[in-house]
Amino acid sequence: MEKCERNRRIKQCVSEKLDLRLILDENSFAIINDIAQTTNVSIDYIFLTTIVTLCHWTMGASLKGAQAYNTPLILFGILCGGSGSKKSAPIRIVKEACEAVEALDGIPVNKSSINASVNMESLCCELEKQPNLLQLWDELAVFLGIFGSTRIDRAAYDRGLMCEFYSPTGIVRRQLVTRHNVMIKPRLNIIAAGHPKRTIECLSGKIQK
Repeated sequence: MEKCERNRRIKQCVSEKLDLRLILDENSFAIINDIAQTTNVSIDYIFLTTIVTLCHWTMGASLKGAQAYNTPLILFGILCGGSGSKKSAPIRIVKEACEAVEALDGIPVNKSSINASVNMESLCCELEKQPNLLQLWDELAVFLGIFGSTRIDRAAYDRGLMCEFYSPTGIVRRQLVTRHNVMIKPRLNIIAAGHPKRTIECLSGKIQK
């Protein structure tokens, strides 16, 4: 993508403003706003990271859609910002909050629902054992490395699986010659922090490695 086109898209995104008071009730907005002011982090970053994490903690809840089809509460989100924009801070905040909740629930650290699988094979194995997982990535580039990280010819297959995770049916299968993963009602929520250039390349499907 040409630099001028990338800059145009960045400026267009920056100009868009979202008034959270229009979509949140008074108490929810007050909580989000208080966290943002206390931590000196963008309220938009806090909101997106929090809403993705809340979807994870609904533990399989769904929205009733058309024709009695239930849509799982699953979100994939990107915190987009340049260097020094504190986009990693909200990820750290929710990570510490999730760890605190799991500690209160008596969940051992080695059975945490916070996942950092470095490739699709590892992720599928984890989803087989534990269907509700949350991925928190400081760097979008690291997350994108999951696709085809073991073999380049599997990249398209891995991306297809990720689409299935976003809108899963009852069972998701990953079948290779040497391994067969069967994931029952997987619920994977993801939040990643990325620079504008990398984010635009990701969304446009023109990732340069």
